[in-house]
Amino acid sequence: MKTEISKIRWRRVLFAGVLVPLLSLVVLFLILTVYATILAFQVRGQPDQAQIALVARQIAPWVSPLLTIGGVIWVVRKGVREASLNGILVGVVAAFTNLVISFLFGGTLDLRAVVSFVLIVLAGWLGGRVSSRWQRNQRETTYKI
Repeated sequence: MKTEISKIRWRRVLFAGVLVPLLSLVVLFLILTVYATILAFQVRGQPDQAQIALVARQIAPWVSPLLTIGGVIWVVRKGVREASLNGILVGVVAAFTNLVISFLFGGTLDLRAVVSFVLIVLAGWLGGRVSSRWQRNQRETTYKI
């Protein structure tokens, strides 16, 4: 157990775990701004707020998990042995940060929040697995020369 804990890149895990939810807010804001601008040009006036809210509800649950995968790949990019463990930890930190941000904006702990939490943690694990497999393939092709 001690060897596994020593292989965790704590600074990167915490940095990525906090940064992912903040970046997901920025990415979601940019996507919705572009969408609202396109709608405004189409109707030549104020865009329909209900349509923008609908798009936000469809896109928002997927932004954090996708960015979590990218964050995990960044954390374990230089040959970390315990990539899955690092990925799960990034996912847990990102999910907790996401919950805190949600609560700050008036969110509640409902089924949607729990599913989002689980998706983000699973995305962290998946990012660790993908990165670990990619690193293994890179080592195998390097040594086959």
